[in-house]
Amino acid sequence: MKKVVYTIALGDYKLREPTYINKDWEHICFTDRNRRSNIWSMVYIDEFNNSRKKAREIKIRCDKYLDFDLLFYIDARFNIPCNLDKFVKKHLKYDLCLFSNHKRDCAYLEAKFCIEKGVGNKKDIINQIKFYEKDGFPKSFGKYATGILIRRNTPELLNFMKLWYDQVDKYSNRDQISFSYIMWKNPIKFNTMPFKETYRRFIQ
Repeated sequence: MKKVVYTIALGDYKLREPTYINKDWEHICFTDRNRRSNIWSMVYIDEFNNSRKKAREIKIRCDKYLDFDLLFYIDARFNIPCNLDKFVKKHLKYDLCLFSNHKRDCAYLEAKFCIEKGVGNKKDIINQIKFYEKDGFPKSFGKYATGILIRRNTPELLNFMKLWYDQVDKYSNRDQISFSYIMWKNPIKFNTMPFKETYRRFIQ
């Protein structure tokens, strides 16, 4: 089985070196800067207009850049502190696993939060939420954090990821909002890992 852990560090985003080395995993970092690492192999990206949208494309549509059976996306702010084989075995029950969300269980509340905090493009978020409301997307459907994504490379999941990124590309780059909508519109089986426990483990 081909396995990869990948991250994205565009612009001034800092890149962390793993403290635990998973020797049978490829380590790939997508970047637009001249970075050096003893662990990460750099893939240079130099043609994009919006770094946030480009980062979301690589994160969600990794099939355009990577060909692996098992993929572990991790935000560049996180460390890799553990054996990923054991971590995946414990948490990945279906083809997709991500964080549960410990603060808000509603995409509409997340959109309101983003607007109030000036995170993301306000106009894009408003247009997005108006469309979701018109389409019947319910409140409190659930919301998930996407700083870590574990996935198997399957046709069903690839289709889901394409639909998800279409929303990110069309509307806001705040992918947590669109993830819940696509899960409602095109449901697949997935499971979550506990937010606080996992976050504290990987942020150290």
